[in-house]
Amino acid sequence: KEDVPPERIALVSRRLFVGLPGYLLAAFVSLLNPYVGIGICLALWVYWALMAYEASEERRGLHLFQK
Repeated sequence: KEDVPPERIALVSRRLFVGLPGYLLAAFVSLLNPYVGIGICLALWVYWALMAYEASEERRGLHLFQK
């Protein structure tokens, strides 16, 4: 959309850039050791939870992580 600032688009793009390689790594590693693959998925879950929390704080005008 035109009303979304380019900085916001770049931020979301950087965050999503972690997802695909992370899940591909988890899938490959799961072939060798399923427990490590699950661990990677859990780490990604924590990452996504923190990013969602940070985004909700930004919308409210608060900043958890100072840049």
